[in-house]
Amino acid sequence: MKGLTKARHSEGTGECLFLNRVGTVLFLVSLALFIAGRLSRFVWQRIFDRTFPSGLLTADAELLAIKPMVNIMMYAMPFVFDFMAMGLLIVGLVSHLGGFIGMSLSKKNGKEQ
Repeated sequence: MKGLTKARHSEGTGECLFLNRVGTVLFLVSLALFIAGRLSRFVWQRIFDRTFPSGLLTADAELLAIKPMVNIMMYAMPFVFDFMAMGLLIVGLVSHLGGFIGMSLSKKNGKEQ
């Protein structure tokens, strides 16, 4: 009976370690996405400033036609990266929390049995 309790205890701990590892990976991916969002914002603003200078009053019709699309991309892309980073950060934190709760419960159940 003692071996069966030990096997259950180690199985629960393994699942908790898996949750902690998943949480760590999700946290690192969210960090990478946040950096990508900041870098994307910087690059798109530089592209917009170089393509459409503020002193340019008369420009080609084609250039003025793409200006709204570039303007939307300049703001949309970094926000998508930022929102994905926030979502993965929340899921990673919940995964870590679940792993820690599972570990504490498996240790508590292992001590009782």
